[in-house]
Amino acid sequence: MKKLLALVLVLACVFGLVACSGSKDQDNKETPNCIKVWSMGADYQANAEQSNAYRALWNSLEWKEDANPSSYNYIFYDGQVSIYYNSLDGVFYDVTNNKHANLPKETNDQIRNSFKDLTFVRSNGDVLD
Repeated sequence: MKKLLALVLVLACVFGLVACSGSKDQDNKETPNCIKVWSMGADYQANAEQSNAYRALWNSLEWKEDANPSSYNYIFYDGQVSIYYNSLDGVFYDVTNNKHANLPKETNDQIRNSFKDLTFVRSNGDVLD
């Protein structure tokens, strides 16, 4: 099952050419459907398929209580949820819901590989309009 979800993630990242679109909430405000990723001073964005693949993976993991990320090198922003990721140790920390999940080595390798397919948005030095 984990291999299947990992394969879905990889395929979505490789073939995910769908643009990210939002939807309107009750107050007619745009609500994004795509995950944003921060990594060491640079911002990236997953497209809709990549975002759904990350969510599917997160939903399949066995989460345990306590999210105390002592080290991490990525942060996933999914709406109101922040998930920190330590790619060396293969640990996701859902700091919003105070839980963590350890990844098998193969899945961790696939997650790290998926980052090359994310869309670069800006670096720390960029100014937003």
